[in-house]
Amino acid sequence: MIYPDTTGLPYGAIELNTLERVWIQGRLKMWGRWASYSTNPRAKGIIENLIQGKTVTRAAIQDALQRLQRAGLEKGQLFEFFQAMQKKQVFSSLVFCTDAEGLKMDRVILDTLSDSPGLKQLVIRRYCYKLTPKALADRMHDNHPELSLSTCRRRIDVWLKSAEIILYAPMFAAFERNRLHR
Repeated sequence: MIYPDTTGLPYGAIELNTLERVWIQGRLKMWGRWASYSTNPRAKGIIENLIQGKTVTRAAIQDALQRLQRAGLEKGQLFEFFQAMQKKQVFSSLVFCTDAEGLKMDRVILDTLSDSPGLKQLVIRRYCYKLTPKALADRMHDNHPELSLSTCRRRIDVWLKSAEIILYAPMFAAFERNRLHR
């Protein structure tokens, strides 16, 4: 193990600060929503049209539900989406992204994590399949019963943080954002 005092780096020097962590996690969540709905492009268009208006009416929701079911989305996926929609009372541009933004994020993630297929799969499972870190750790523990559950949880946490650190700079460069914290 490398200790911070032996490397000359202060403890936590390779961690993202709060704003950076929130920014990259927000981008990854947007990408995950885009990627999960991009498997059915007609469904994505229906959802975008639904949330474009200032208010979402009951009739608009019912119409969207019928169109989504005809487009091939399962009831579980619809329920999960509308449950998330209900929790957020105001939609912002951070809920969904355009195809151009989604493709840009997809390219950054695939290019950056191409040498780390395990991290890439972890990011996909976390943000596209919306598995919690606990669920990821439970799966890891099922596949590796020789490891304790707490070890699996710590490893998943470290790997997710590592993926966020690795993805932050390329994602930031791709979207050409001005840093708010400096």
